[in-house]
Amino acid sequence: MLPIWLRLSFVSFCLSVSVPLLGQAAQGTRSVMTNSDVAQMAKAGISESTILLAIQKSSTDFDTSAQSLVDLKKQGVSDKLLDAMLVRAEMSISRPVTGEPPIARGADVNFRTSQGPSQSALALAKQKGHKDVVEILKKAGARN
Repeated sequence: MLPIWLRLSFVSFCLSVSVPLLGQAAQGTRSVMTNSDVAQMAKAGISESTILLAIQKSSTDFDTSAQSLVDLKKQGVSDKLLDAMLVRAEMSISRPVTGEPPIARGADVNFRTSQGPSQSALALAKQKGHKDVVEILKKAGARN
């Protein structure tokens, strides 16, 4: 049997690969949303709630450097939209698996993607037949 850290790393890897792919499949040929898109929508007077929804539902490639955030603010982008962009940018960052497994660091074992068909880590592990990962997730409080 594989060590628990390796199994948890596998779950983390599966989620990091499948979540973006699910979003891409659901979006078809839509382009990636960038800082420029958000600024254009804000300037056009599109409501904040509509822009937030677009940020949540789109593939994104946001530049969240301090200078870019300052530039967006000067272009009339609200703090709420900047926050949403920071969250989406954080979600799309791939990190190497090091140190403690994500569950030990407080990862949300019940997280569901808002892109494409909503799937939990538990549902994905069951679908792929990873019984040991299913047990680990259930012990950590995961629900379907």
